[in-house]
Amino acid sequence: MKQELIIAGFGGQGVLSTGKILAYSGMLQGYEVSWLPSYGPEMRGGTANVTVVVSDQPVSSPIVQMCDTVIVLNQQSMDKFEARVKPGGVLIYSTCTFNPWENEENVEWIAETLGADILPVNTHPSWGITEGHPGYHFYPHKTKGEGFYLCALRKQGQDNRSPDKRLPKVKIPAAQPVEQAQVIRNWVQHPERWVLRQQDRFIVAYPSKYKDLIDILSKQFICISTGFGICELRGKYPMPQHTLSMTKDFRQEAFKSAELSLEQALSYLRNEAITLPNMPTEVILVKYEGVPLGFVKNVGNHCNNLYPKEWRIRKL
Repeated sequence: MKQELIIAGFGGQGVLSTGKILAYSGMLQGYEVSWLPSYGPEMRGGTANVTVVVSDQPVSSPIVQMCDTVIVLNQQSMDKFEARVKPGGVLIYSTCTFNPWENEENVEWIAETLGADILPVNTHPSWGITEGHPGYHFYPHKTKGEGFYLCALRKQGQDNRSPDKRLPKVKIPAAQPVEQAQVIRNWVQHPERWVLRQQDRFIVAYPSKYKDLIDILSKQFICISTGFGICELRGKYPMPQHTLSMTKDFRQEAFKSAELSLEQALSYLRNEAITLPNMPTEVILVKYEGVPLGFVKNVGNHCNNLYPKEWRIRKL
């Protein structure tokens, strides 16, 4: 017996905890298990998924290509993982809304596109669950909890798509404006030596000499992270990440810079607010004795400190 599954959704939905519960349950039953989490740097509100394997034989690898069961808690996870369901496998789709377009209509589209049968779920009237068409509603005034929608589907037939189309890829989206991509490339020295790739809202860079290797690994494995972070895509303009300021190929001239006093530098490293009254209202590179410390966003009367909170100095 071997069961391979993926649970995916937003950070904060209990994705990783659900995977832990399943893995611990398997352990208590005497099975071999593996638990492999994957989540973005923004944690709560960002994408998260976990792979769980439960087997009566030793688990040789926690990495799974095709799954017996996929549980998705939002549309983004559906788009990413629906192709990972084995023929005959089960897809469980659940949302925390009661919108028919996001629930019933979406499930009908999924069933047609994926080639899947909608599965009935045995319920008892005392549970207060309301049957949808299709799926099931857990209304908060009838059941315990804040309410959600759930539907289970079983995939039919064979998956004839090529492995390249079945596995998710990370790439710079076509919608990324050319001028933004050029701005980002200007932040590093020798931009021709670097490949840019998007991971969720984040742009990372890695040496172009490793492009073929990383492309192969991305097709065969779930790559949690590649390269170093350059920026986060926030609204109209990309926001540089702290790791960019720490790399030796960072092109400092791409940003306006400000030299800090010792007192200001320590305040910055504590993740406290600082002021730069004579600087323009934009992202500023701050330095101490010529050494880059990181970035701030000057908004006029103060600066938003972009130093990573988890790295801040707590005591001195």
